Amino acid sequence: MFHNAWYWCAVWACRAYARLFFKLEIKGTENIPQSGSLLITANHISYLDPFLVAGNVSRCIHFIAMEELFASRLTAFLMRRWKTIPVKRNSPDKRTITQALSLLGEGNIVGVFPEGGIVKTDTDTAYQTGVAMLAMKSQSPILPVYIEGSRAMYRPNPFTRKIIRIAYKPVCNISELIRNGDGVSNLMDKKTLRNRIIELIEEHITSNA
Repeated sequence: MFHNAWYWCAVWACRAYARLFFKLEIKGTENIPQSGSLLITANHISYLDPFLVAGNVSRCIHFIAMEELFASRLTAFLMRRWKTIPVKRNSPDKRTITQALSLLGEGNIVGVFPEGGIVKTDTDTAYQTGVAMLAMKSQSPILPVYIEGSRAMYRPNPFTRKIIRIAYKPVCNISELIRNGDGVSNLMDKKTLRNRIIELIEEHITSNA
């Protein structure tokens, strides 16, 4: 853990800040696997979401983050020490997929925000296909996470402690679904499988379970 000091310091600082100024409601931590490769998927409403999700996970999460966050020397320095993986938005990024698959193959955790960025409104946002590709190629189990209220962390009020909810849903093991599609040679069938995986992820994140 000590060789990831930058990562854990950021996670602990965010958690302490959240507990000081807000009411944290956390459930489902028993659903978090303690070993093996894992894809964590979550909705995304603030820049602090990665640290909130990581606050209850005992292993380092390699979050995929937009390449723009690596633009300056300072942010690039922090992003690398926070174990993030850069990705080009709105275009296929084989480098990101390769790096993420390598980490998953070694039994690590990769974190993905399927919406592709921070969602600032309550309108529905289409999920990106990259997460389905990672799931199909790695066959790693998926841990969906639902976050609510983290946008309030931009404006803390010690007199009105708003609620932040983090729910770790039951693991979605899609290996059986993927195996059933392995023999498919038709491109449309593979596309259908990919879309079904995205639907499953969205259903699990937003479910009331």
